[in-house]
Amino acid sequence: MWQFRTRVPADLRPVIGRTHVNRSLRTNSYPDAVRTARRVAFEIETEFEAIRRGVGHDSEDAVSDRAASPMPTTPTVMTA
Repeated sequence: MWQFRTRVPADLRPVIGRTHVNRSLRTNSYPDAVRTARRVAFEIETEFEAIRRGVGHDSEDAVSDRAASPMPTTPTVMTA
């Protein structure tokens, strides 16, 4: 099963309480994992931006399992 992992930006670490976000891509297919990783990266980045704007997120809900997005740091797709 492929996984997506990315760093939480330094300014959001105190809010989120973590240094990395990991999400299952729910596939064993590399081509599917690459496509899904792009979507997940976008969703996570959108969540990070919402947190920065203070749009109704708390630290537990800040980065939901649905989230992901292109990060300023290098995201990693990896196997479990």
